[in-house]
This record gives sequence, structure tokens and C-alpha cells, in this order.
Amino acid sequence: MKKFNHLTLCLEIMGCNQKCKHCYIPDNKNKFKPLKDVKLILDKYSEVLSITEKPRIYLHDEPTLYPEIIELLIYTSKKGIKPVPTLSTNGVGFVKRDNWKDIISAFIDNGVKGLNMSLFGNKDYHDKFAGFKGSYKIIREAAKRAKALGLWIHWNLFLTKDNIDQMLSLYKELPDKSKVLSIPGSTNKWIKWDNIHITDKEINLITKTPEKYFYSQKFPKSKSLYIKSENEWIEMCLKGQNMKKYLENEEDSDYKSMCLMEQDYNIFDMTFNQIFKVGNLLKDSLKELYLNEKCSRGLTEFNNSDPAILAKKYGDKNNNKVYYFENIMQTWLLKHLNINEGL
Repeated sequence: MKKFNHLTLCLEIMGCNQKCKHCYIPDNKNKFKPLKDVKLILDKYSEVLSITEKPRIYLHDEPTLYPEIIELLIYTSKKGIKPVPTLSTNGVGFVKRDNWKDIISAFIDNGVKGLNMSLFGNKDYHDKFAGFKGSYKIIREAAKRAKALGLWIHWNLFLTKDNIDQMLSLYKELPDKSKVLSIPGSTNKWIKWDNIHITDKEINLITKTPEKYFYSQKFPKSKSLYIKSENEWIEMCLKGQNMKKYLENEEDSDYKSMCLMEQDYNIFDMTFNQIFKVGNLLKDSLKELYLNEKCSRGLTEFNNSDPAILAKKYGDKNNNKVYYFENIMQTWLLKHLNINEGL
């Protein structure tokens, strides 16, 4: 029996055309990896086939722009690796590239079933939020083309203080069944946009039954998708409630998986974006990092922290902005670890 049901490597192959306010990717980041380098990484990653039957690859930042994406996908499959079934993309390559049909077909032929796409409001608001003129039009057209060739679409509709009416209209307008209203995570960039973070007041205006809009089809009852203001999370922690259920999706406890993220050839665990380093792609064996379940001090402390202690010491009872509990715990823990870089 192999140790893991599946493993995932998030591999950076090039930058992104957008500069979304909530994204973990710095605006000036545009790291491109030549295909020969990517192939060497895939060769190295394929060694994990001895410890899992399902090695997966998550290509970022914007894979549809990668010049040799078709050859990359073919080589990935030859090595026994599959891309994650749902591709996160803004779809720009499906609209701007002449061989867009071939690109979509290559994703489908090599295991991609659907697209994870994001909207931030109507045309003008979305383009401003994404930092890319024409983004709204491109995404809607890309989704249309992808669906015509057989991919399904999941929409993340990100809420701010300024776009609630727009997002509710989009929610009703979009024909796809898979769509949720979402709260941006606590990334280093998003923290700086505190003035447009949504609060419990706006959430209460939206709906008294948040499961209608906020919960995904995959985890319809998952408590990790609950959204509350920081002061509400603090109150729950201090009352001694079992908070672990708000950090984990409901899935088979016997199902074992692990995910690592690569950026600039460094390897990070996924919980805190690119802060807690666990290895280097050029020096370390990926197989050994997975096999030893290598994780950072930050992730270890995150898993072992008492929410009540963190809430009492680092919580802000006056904060009525809403978050997922994981985002709150990340913020508190980083204060505890005296990490100045932010999330």
C-alpha cells in the first residue's frame, strides 16, 4: 500500500497578466521557466510514483499564457503525472492565442475537467480590481469557449464593500451551477486594502441563509467555509468551542494527501502562502520532502496552537470584518511568531 492517496506540487511556470488586489503573487513578479527546466522538475517529481498513485501538478501563475503549454502537458502525462482536475485561470490564453482550441483540447486530453475562474464585479469594477483593462470581457469569453469544448466552469465571486449589488446580480446572471460568493484570503496584498474589506453588516444585508451563496458543491456542509467577523471568532474561541472543525474540509479521515508549493525554486508548505520554506528544488529530493512529511515550524505551530490562547493575546474584538477561520488563525499565529512580512 502506498503512503499517500495523492500528492500535489504547485509549480510556477510563468507570471500573470493580472495584478489582482487579493492575490498572493507580488505585482512585479513574472518568473518564467524554460520548458527544459520544467521537464527536469517533472522528472524529479515523478519519483513520487513509488509513494502515491496520483501525483498531481498545479500550474501557476497563468498557465494559458505559457508558450509551450501543450508540449508541457503531454510530457507531464508521459511521466505519469496529471494536472489538478480544476484549472485556476483567467483564461487569457483561450482568447488571445491563435491556437486556443488546441490548448483547451490539450488540457482536456491530459486530465483537466473544469476551470476555476474569478469575477470581482461588473466590467469596470472588475478590470480595476484585476489591474488589467479588458479582463472582464476576456474571462467571460474564455469561459464561453471552454464550455463549448467540454469544460465545466466554477465561479468565485469575490466580495468587497463596494461590489455587493454587482456580485448578487452576477450570481443570478451566470448560468453555471457551480458558483459561490467568496471572501478574499488574508494575503500580503489584500491586507493593504483594508478599507474595502467586507464586514458582518454587509453580509447580513445579503442573506440570512449564507449556505445559499457561500458554500461549495464539493463541501456543502463544511464548517471550514463558515464566515464570521473576527470578534465573533474570538468569542467562540474564548468559550472553548472545538475550533478544529472550522479549519478542515469534511472528507474521509483515512484519505491522505499533501501539497507543496514551488516558487523561485524554493519549496514552501501551502498553509501560509510563500513564507515558511521547507526545502529547495535544486538541492532537495521532492520524494524525501513528501515522504518525511516535511513541514515548517510555522505549519507545526499552526497545527498545535490553542485558538483560545491566540485569540486572547492577538485577537481584535473591535474588528467586524469577516473572514474564514483559517485566515484569522494565520493572522494571529504570524503575530505570535513575530513575522513581519505579513501573509
